Amino acid sequence: MDNAKEFSCPRCGQRLALTTQQLIENDYRAVCTKCGAQLKIVGNYAYMPTEAVPIEPVPPPAPDAAPVPYAPSPGTATLDPLFDDAVRFVATCNAIHVGMLVQYFGISPERAVELMNQLESHGIVGPYQPGRPRRILIPHNANLPSAFKRTQELDEAMRQAQEEAEQQQGNARGCTLQLGRGGCFGTLFLLLLLYILLRMCTGT
Repeated sequence: MDNAKEFSCPRCGQRLALTTQQLIENDYRAVCTKCGAQLKIVGNYAYMPTEAVPIEPVPPPAPDAAPVPYAPSPGTATLDPLFDDAVRFVATCNAIHVGMLVQYFGISPERAVELMNQLESHGIVGPYQPGRPRRILIPHNANLPSAFKRTQELDEAMRQAQEEAEQQQGNARGCTLQLGRGGCFGTLFLLLLLYILLRMCTGT
């Protein structure tokens, strides 16, 4: 297996060969093929979390249950500095996985995994499911494809371009209004000048 690293199951010692892509897609989690232990991969080691999160299907929300908007909690001082930016990013997607955080913010996979865990613990995204992106539990854009390639820099550039375009449109409207007023004054001036010339020519 290309670019695969081996990890030992702490329960039975079984060796697991996993690629970086597999680790990212599965939120750095794995299941031992021998004893079935749920493992979390950190660096070069696999360990069993003290409280394993069961992998269960996520039930669909009730039709009349509106999602609760995100509000920062008082304990945000212990969160990743990118947490609020990550919430805003998640709200513009229709699904999210660790690889998207890595690509968008340009951070390491390990930091992206921890950021995703914080989003889950604060009710922003749903629990991990093997081979599937996370469900988004806050109001979000359901029309944007999950595979849309974005970065924080591209989003900021697009936002600035939009603001500049709106400003230019406002300036154009102002110039049109000024030209219109100038045209009126110019017409009145020409009429007045023509009237004076006619009076001079007729001698009255």
